[in-house]
Amino acid sequence: MNKLLCLTLLALPPACGEAANDAATTNASGTWSGRLDGGESFVLVLVQTSGTYVGQACERPGEDCNALDTVTVNGNRVEFMRSFVENGRREFITGDLRVQGAAMTGTLFSTKCSCTLQAVLARQATP
Repeated sequence: MNKLLCLTLLALPPACGEAANDAATTNASGTWSGRLDGGESFVLVLVQTSGTYVGQACERPGEDCNALDTVTVNGNRVEFMRSFVENGRREFITGDLRVQGAAMTGTLFSTKCSCTLQAVLARQATP
């Protein structure tokens, strides 16, 4: 009976298994740099280890970098959050981006300015 159950699960149509494997379809690892719609430079560095992503956001490559609290990659969607305290207030920056090949686009929201900025980033080649 167990062999029959295993074979039945293996024979499920691809649509049933695709949702569970979406996270594995996009490799978001790497250094992504570009600009926000306000003209500011923005760099996102993502590293995947054992299926979990970590990362940092930088104002310029290797400068003024801050660790991200959370990074989630699901399909081609990359979401992240960073919290910090400024002037006694907890502030947040969140990102909701989409990977399409060597490009990543989407929005960043900051509670500090209560503003949403468009981001256009490109994957940087690794030396």
